Amino acid sequence: MTPDRKAGTIARLFPDRVFGFIHCPADRRDYFFHQSQLQQCVFADLAVGAVVSFVVAQGAKGVEAQEVRVDHPLPPPVRRMTVLLHE
Repeated sequence: MTPDRKAGTIARLFPDRVFGFIHCPADRRDYFFHQSQLQQCVFADLAVGAVVSFVVAQGAKGVEAQEVRVDHPLPPPVRRMTVLLHE
């Protein structure tokens, strides 16, 4: 990772408004990001807890995460099926 990039995890997602927040443990801050800042992925592929890297920059409404890349996506959730047996 280049020195100007930070590492973090997806903390919150708002799919209906296509933005979210990335938690950066290095500085203990959450950074806003919009889907327009995603690189090499789409918003629908994101999951809370996924590891990302990003650049901190001044956006229209303040400091935000830009050039967001998913470094370690989470696997899709396991779907469990319950089978009821009747005697």
